[in-house]
Amino acid sequence: MESVLAYYWTLQLKVCDLNISDDEIKKLTSGSGNNSEKIELIQSEFLQKSPATFAEVPDSKIEGYAYKGDAVLGKAIYELGCQHCHRPDRESDVVFDNNNLT
Repeated sequence: MESVLAYYWTLQLKVCDLNISDDEIKKLTSGSGNNSEKIELIQSEFLQKSPATFAEVPDSKIEGYAYKGDAVLGKAIYELGCQHCHRPDRESDVVFDNNNLT
């Protein structure tokens, strides 16, 4: 949850930023109403999981993929993609370092 909140704080999201109607905003900001319905409405406007992308696993883990990897490109993807969130003091509590076992 802390990771999600940290991400939203970086965006400085406000209720008016939600993709919802004026009537729905009134429902959210009013003191009355069912909180579980308000939570459901807010959750319906956001992803429920990380948008990180993962490739399909190969048919055979022994044979691997049908193409040859590029270590330089893979390192750049890892550092600029994965480690963007998975480094110390960032959005994720899980840190990916440059250890071969990570």
